[in-house]
Amino acid sequence: MKKRFVLHPYLAGLFPILFLFAQNARQMHVTEILLPAAVITVVVFLLTTGLNLALRNTNKSGLIVTIFLVPFFSYGHLLNFARWLGLEFHQFSDRANERVLWTLGGILLVAVFLVVRSRGTLPRLTSLLNTLTVVLVAAQVAVGGYVLASRSAVVVERTEISPGAGAAGPLRDIYYIVVDGYARRDVLKEVFDYDNSDFLAHLRQAGFYVADSSHSNYPQTLLSLSASLNLNYIDQLADFEAGSGDRMPLAKLFQNNAVFQFLRRQGYKIVSFATGYNLTEIKKADYVLSPVLNFTQFQNLVLLTTPLPYWLHKVKSPYDLERDRICFDLEKLRRLTVAPSPFFVFAHILAPHPPFLFDENGEPYAREREFNHADGNHYTIHGGTVEEYISGYRNQIHVVTNLLQQALDEIIANATGPAPIIIVQADHGSGAMLDWNSARTTYLKERLSILNAYYLPGVDSLPLYPAITPVNSFRVVFNEYFGTAFDLLPDRTFYAPWNFPFQYEDVTDKVDLPFERQPEPVTDSATE
Repeated sequence: MKKRFVLHPYLAGLFPILFLFAQNARQMHVTEILLPAAVITVVVFLLTTGLNLALRNTNKSGLIVTIFLVPFFSYGHLLNFARWLGLEFHQFSDRANERVLWTLGGILLVAVFLVVRSRGTLPRLTSLLNTLTVVLVAAQVAVGGYVLASRSAVVVERTEISPGAGAAGPLRDIYYIVVDGYARRDVLKEVFDYDNSDFLAHLRQAGFYVADSSHSNYPQTLLSLSASLNLNYIDQLADFEAGSGDRMPLAKLFQNNAVFQFLRRQGYKIVSFATGYNLTEIKKADYVLSPVLNFTQFQNLVLLTTPLPYWLHKVKSPYDLERDRICFDLEKLRRLTVAPSPFFVFAHILAPHPPFLFDENGEPYAREREFNHADGNHYTIHGGTVEEYISGYRNQIHVVTNLLQQALDEIIANATGPAPIIIVQADHGSGAMLDWNSARTTYLKERLSILNAYYLPGVDSLPLYPAITPVNSFRVVFNEYFGTAFDLLPDRTFYAPWNFPFQYEDVTDKVDLPFERQPEPVTDSATE
């Protein structure tokens, strides 16, 4: 008889990974599937080989592995479906998980028993499953491949930086510390009843300039950081399609930014940190600092389709790993010894942005629900409430502020050469009243008002002002320390919906209006 290769367990293992990539291809690199795919391929090989040694039947061994993989990778989707039905089935709830696990385990045992006891060798079923899994995998490859193939080439007008009179004095280490979602003082008081005035006073006493009226240029991390690190507005850097939701061309602009390129020409080494957000991890940095156990955003997404987070959460849940990464980054900043001077440190700290990881006493805490980084109305879609957001953000910003203050104090105190340049800046504000679909129903002041502070030693007359925005930050730094002659750009602020990040709406004249005074859109009454 013609021997049939048992492909379906391998393809059944790869299908969930390819499916998740196909759904997220517009905001992740294709290379991120390689490690999960390699791991599951090795696991399937070990399982099928071990079972075949016991059963002496490759068809039965492969069928058992496939029967196991289907519920294993469907587990998280089943919990989500149960929550959609209104059932209290959360990722880390003992009662809910035990019910699902016992049910799936029982079904799996019965299926395995029937396969083992079957008298035939099951060649036809093997052929059928091979064909079915090939079709399923091919469909996901086609979807993901279409996204990659249809990605239009974007011409980038990169900001050219040429030193004028040259660096004034010795080259200083530069720290660019981005605390994700850290709102401005007045917003913290108004929305969260939190007062960080002692922290700001401490910064000023240490020599920082705090821009009290600063806004971000954009409401999304990748837009904001791409603008600040390229010293210009996104629409001036590249002509992205307004109707596109593909973030990867923007991620390329961010990764190959003008600041890194210029500083490397000056002899700087780039130091970056693991962020937990795949689009802002600078993997081509000269030094990348990461905790020992660090899952990427995509790896977490794959894990959350399985029971593994429930089994492991009492040891290290995704929330614990996120908390560890944030604390690692802020702790490592205090005693950075990895790179010889001069170096540029890019530290994107994914906090006080959700998920909220601390209780009111600053102790580790996490809610029993699916792990994600959802913000704004996406936070409520995933089961949260505005009230919960406010309390969780208040707790988190208190912890982050204390750790950040300690880190900044030690960075300055431990400098062995000339005092470093430090920019502490949020990429955007908080999102308790953020609507990702509409500027009109978003509290723009909350989302776009940010912490923005500068430590620029050796500069007699600071060219800073209260309303400076991130797009001008490195224009000031390079003018003062490298002799460039940049004009400062008008400080503008834009709203962009999540699904269409390039549909910019200039809200500069609306950004400080009270929420209840947001103007209604102008409509043509004849068409209503």
